[in-house]
Amino acid sequence: MYDLWMLKKLFLLTLVCASLLVPAPGVWAQAQPVAQPTQDSQSATVYITRTGKKYHLAGCRYLKSKIKTTVKEAHANGYAACKVCHPPQ
Repeated sequence: MYDLWMLKKLFLLTLVCASLLVPAPGVWAQAQPVAQPTQDSQSATVYITRTGKKYHLAGCRYLKSKIKTTVKEAHANGYAACKVCHPPQ
């Protein structure tokens, strides 16, 4: 009887540990904001960082420091569009 009790405990412990390893829904997939198609793409709001050479959408994972600008200003200052969040060009 003792062995059956231990097996049940081990099974429950395994289930608990396995459930801790499974991420919650949506953890791996990051929602990316979609550029508004009605807005003029050159005046769209994008963000640059203090040290980077790319401009980003507000929710981009590579956006560390947030400096608000427009696509037109970003291009004029030598920034390129991020290839991860795909801001308007």
